[in-house]
Amino acid sequence: MSWSRAPGATGYDIEVDGTVRDNGPALSFTHEGLQSGTEHAYRVRARNSLGTSDWSALATGKTDVPPLPPAAPSGLKAEPTSAFAIAVGWGETERATKYELEVDGTIVSAAMQTTYAHKGLAALSTHTYRVRASNSGGTSEWSAPVTAKTPVAPPTSVIDLSHAGTDGYTFGQSSDQVRRYQTFVADSYPALTGIEVMLRKFGNAGNVTASLYATSEGKPTGNPLATATIAASAANEDYKVLPAALKYNGLQSGKKVRDRARTERVGQRRHL
Repeated sequence: MSWSRAPGATGYDIEVDGTVRDNGPALSFTHEGLQSGTEHAYRVRARNSLGTSDWSALATGKTDVPPLPPAAPSGLKAEPTSAFAIAVGWGETERATKYELEVDGTIVSAAMQTTYAHKGLAALSTHTYRVRASNSGGTSEWSAPVTAKTPVAPPTSVIDLSHAGTDGYTFGQSSDQVRRYQTFVADSYPALTGIEVMLRKFGNAGNVTASLYATSEGKPTGNPLATATIAASAANEDYKVLPAALKYNGLQSGKKVRDRARTERVGQRRHL
């Protein structure tokens, strides 16, 4: 509560629920440590060396009643989205202002979100989740736990570069390029249909061939799964980004290729 300054006053007394307190020269008072839903009465008077004023009119106030705690969230689900990630979700809970998700025994605050992406997992690993809701009135019980297991990791493959002719090429080294012997993982999305190679030609260089191989210990093995050709006539002595369509040799349609560092939609062309 607060009040206006009284002319000539050097201090104030405040009566709180029938008990008088010295409030010093302050023009406000905060009543703390109260129970919820309780009513309290206040009045104030001014004072100086000559005496005290009459009491002000009585003022009353009632503390708020907190809401009921929310119920435990329902509909908790956990489904693997790849060999290395699981998507977790649950239904909205009435009166909830925050959710907490327990992931393998560790609590993760989800704020008001009802989804969570559990990433960086190992293939064929099992994970357990449960969730609870809270508000200013308290916290719910935990939901029933659910578990999910990541599937087996898909096979890997690499893109290799070769060229014909008596001279050769210098390949660009920008940070977003796919470089020779960089490893990729086949997954269930549309196939990589084309690539882009940043290069410059010197001397009597022939055509460039990019080949997609299965890997053995990070190196190409067996016959190419797909190839792309860039004509030497398309290159010159300055760096250029040249596109090339991939032609598959028995690789199943409807696949995705991604590198270990980050996932890329394979229909989008990338530098090589």
